[in-house]
Amino acid sequence: MRAVSPSLSASARHRATPRCASRRDGTDAPRVTLALKEWHAACEAMRCGRQTVLLRKGGIADDARASSFEIRSTEFALFPTNFHVDAALLAGEEAAALAAGEAPDMKKGESVTVSLAARVTGAWIVDGARGLEALQKLKTYHCWSDALQQTRLAYKPQMGLTILELRAYEAAEGDGATLEADVERFGGCKSWVDIDPWTPTTLRACVRDEDFAERGARLRADLEALDATDVLAK
Repeated sequence: MRAVSPSLSASARHRATPRCASRRDGTDAPRVTLALKEWHAACEAMRCGRQTVLLRKGGIADDARASSFEIRSTEFALFPTNFHVDAALLAGEEAAALAAGEAPDMKKGESVTVSLAARVTGAWIVDGARGLEALQKLKTYHCWSDALQQTRLAYKPQMGLTILELRAYEAAEGDGATLEADVERFGGCKSWVDIDPWTPTTLRACVRDEDFAERGARLRADLEALDATDVLAK
């Protein structure tokens, strides 16, 4: 895999060696100040351990000049949204079930609780021209249907597809961060939002260490075949 880091911000590169590889309690707990807005169904798939990969191109309100998705940090919270929540856009009955519920809607004055902390353990870019090939090869890692794949690839077709491998951790009940409704601050089609500092005291890994390692090895082999660019490589 080619090594380059065009979409990793300077601050994220500084934190590319994470501190929470096996965290289970409050020792060395992260101080989370950033959240990635992600489809509610994908967040639930992460929570359940069904998914360890996110596929990103960027939001409409992100920097239009960017050539790829910007990774602002390697540690952040996952902020569930209702964008594109349609069971028809998910692959398989099990995946569709993940979209049955909805995330709170700040436009209705509802607060959002973030309870998933994530750590980037791998990041790659696949050339836009090979986007569909990549999605087909990686179909066991995500819950996008063929219809959704076509829709997402048509958005900013010149932009490469970023694959993020995340180690997700779930906070204990009552230990999440509640974000009061603030559409101006958290709304809009932007990928990243700053949040007030959140330091969870207890985190549970959503996937066992052995399973995560096995999935990661398979993922890297598949990405090698796609000539993916390794964003985190030094």
